Amino acid sequence: MKTEILGIRMNQKMKREIEIISKILNISPSEWVRNKIAENIQKTLEEMRYQIILAYIRGDISKEELKECLGR
Repeated sequence: MKTEILGIRMNQKMKREIEIISKILNISPSEWVRNKIAENIQKTLEEMRYQIILAYIRGDISKEELKECLGR
């Protein structure tokens, strides 16, 4: 899978909390953040399933985008 870089800004407290969590879990901060983003995306797509289908019907998203979102 091809990867891309996404830069984000966060306050020092949040960064430090991520560092502590990742240290406890023995993974890199980047890996922990990447996993949490992936989990949140899947949860959001499941919650928005109906809206995604409506967006396709309205022509707001393409058939390819629909397939990407619904995993088909």
